[in-house]
Amino acid sequence: MASNPQDGGKPEGFNQREYIDTALRAVHQKKPVEIDFTLHTMEDGTQVSTLERVCKGMFSSTFPLPSLRDPQRSPFSSQTS
Repeated sequence: MASNPQDGGKPEGFNQREYIDTALRAVHQKKPVEIDFTLHTMEDGTQVSTLERVCKGMFSSTFPLPSLRDPQRSPFSSQTS
């Protein structure tokens, strides 16, 4: 299709109203994509639930470390008092 420079560069036979109607119809009729964010596919192809811990032997980040419970055993405490 050749463009018409007098018509703002639009191709000949271009109907803007029809173009907008077609675009709006496509947007309104589009179905949403269903994604389950509670499942994660691992590198080896297995699927795990994001609602459970994958590594059950790990402590949570809020679990206090033993050395921080007892100031005498802390690596940051001064032994010369």
